[in-house]
Amino acid sequence: MKNLFSPIGWVLFFILLVHGLKEVSGESGVFYQYLGLHSSDWRGWGLLHLLSYGFVHGGFWFHLLPNFWVLWYFGRFINRVIGKKALTVILLSGFLCGGVGFLILRPAGILVGASGAAYALILASTVYESEFRFLRVRFASRNLAIALISFSALFTVMMRIDFNEALPAFLKDLEIFQVLVALQSIGHETHLFGGIAGWLVAHRSVRNRMTKERLLAQRKGDLVKAKKRSSEMV
Repeated sequence: MKNLFSPIGWVLFFILLVHGLKEVSGESGVFYQYLGLHSSDWRGWGLLHLLSYGFVHGGFWFHLLPNFWVLWYFGRFINRVIGKKALTVILLSGFLCGGVGFLILRPAGILVGASGAAYALILASTVYESEFRFLRVRFASRNLAIALISFSALFTVMMRIDFNEALPAFLKDLEIFQVLVALQSIGHETHLFGGIAGWLVAHRSVRNRMTKERLLAQRKGDLVKAKKRSSEMV
């Protein structure tokens, strides 16, 4: 129940609310226009879209549902391990940095979806946990982080290739060509920037927490020494 009122609970609530309103109104284009992040949103009110784009999704099954599950699963984990404050910072860094990556590397288009924040949570979780288990398969956190960052970086580069010009004509009739073109429509640069941002924030929070714990331990040790000295003086 308490997860409903955590930062991730509110994010998921507004994602469902916006999607429901979009579907009921039947005006998807209006939601993409006014809430999505446009390649030209570099200044003024357009910068507000660096947050709003994450609450709008395309389809339910292949866009909203995967993002929703990742946010829910890894968001609850981070909230339990490190707390609401760190979770909020990781979510914001994923939204903002993922959007900035889109603005820098995507010359034209509209970005919608919370995948930047989702990748931020996944990569942050690899800092807090050494191993994950999914469908009875164990994943080393380090390998998962390397795989996600490498995959996103690779497709961010491939996204800039014009396959219509780069590939010979006979390959364009193959199914793999259609797959490559479809992959270019995914916001890989958003995944990359959002994921790295979440990973860096998580490392910073762990370092700060360790420093705080050392300071507390040092203070506790100093108090013990002070009490010992005072007892000896008596």
